[in-house]
Amino acid sequence: MNEMTESEPRWRGRARQCLASAAVALMLTSTTASGAGADTVAIPVEGQTAVLGIRPSGTPLVLTVHAVRRLPGTTVLYYSAGFPPGADIGTDSPFLAASGSLGGTGSVFWDSNVGEKFCDAAAVDAVAGLVYGPLPDGVCSQNPLSSPDRWQLGKAYVFAVGLAPIPAGVQSVEVSIRGSVMLDVPVGDGPLEPLAPNGFAPVLGTAWPRVDPPPQATTADPRASIYPLHQEISNLEGSVTTDTNSVDLATDVLFAVDSATVTAAGRGAIAEAATALRDKGAAGTLAVVGHTDSDGTDAHNLELSRRRAEAVASILKPLLGQGVTLRTEGKGEKQPIADNDTPEGKQRNRRVTVSLTPGGPQ
Repeated sequence: MNEMTESEPRWRGRARQCLASAAVALMLTSTTASGAGADTVAIPVEGQTAVLGIRPSGTPLVLTVHAVRRLPGTTVLYYSAGFPPGADIGTDSPFLAASGSLGGTGSVFWDSNVGEKFCDAAAVDAVAGLVYGPLPDGVCSQNPLSSPDRWQLGKAYVFAVGLAPIPAGVQSVEVSIRGSVMLDVPVGDGPLEPLAPNGFAPVLGTAWPRVDPPPQATTADPRASIYPLHQEISNLEGSVTTDTNSVDLATDVLFAVDSATVTAAGRGAIAEAATALRDKGAAGTLAVVGHTDSDGTDAHNLELSRRRAEAVASILKPLLGQGVTLRTEGKGEKQPIADNDTPEGKQRNRRVTVSLTPGGPQ
């Protein structure tokens, strides 16, 4: 039996989500408004989830998507985050508890180009197979506090995140916030109003975040924040993982430690990979590339990865039949897909990849 997982470029975590209760939803959508004209603030709700975070006994942080809107040069995601009254957040302040809860769901874009966990979000057009990530120098609400004690239990705080422009023909998207996904969110036009007086995230029900500086002032090419969407399918042992472009084999199953001789279990995994490649219509030249973790010297890892790639290719070749040429290469430790500072990350990095390109093998 296979297990389905989702994966996009630079996504390195798994979503932990559950449905928010009716009581929590009511808390977030009935926050008392204050200030001039605040009684006219409408609060659309397009999706909601409760992030379990890192505390097994703590109250989930509730994330609510309010709108996805096209503006010149960007698409703005409006969402709020907050704890219900009396939430069990341990000894942390509400702000630190919220930040820790987001940290527990896994990084999406935060590590590389956002710099703020509250602005780590994306919109997914599953029909077109595209992910619209945050613009590196685009709109991103500052954290909700000029001082940490502004965040309070029982209130939600609203963020605006500037994403790559979504074409006019796209009517709805899936929204991911730090890996928690909400489905079928409509895409509209124009900002939500009224606007908050500054760049900080306002309390839900009082105003909407300002979209400043003007999106057209961004210097980055927005196309660089649009990524192809693909799915990964792994067997239960995690020894064979297939996605749109490649088949990855876990070398912990293929080989003994520091060996390039394929084990009996490894031969079974390679046979499974051959089936997956045939299902993809594999033909022409396929690249078989070996990778290692960071243990050992660069030279040793490079040579070991090369020999392992050759061993896998020698078994794959007769299984794939005529019309397939296998090109082998060793990358050593130079192309990790996970953190080499953890055992789990090292295990993911020890792999042999057989690569195809979108539109057909090469």
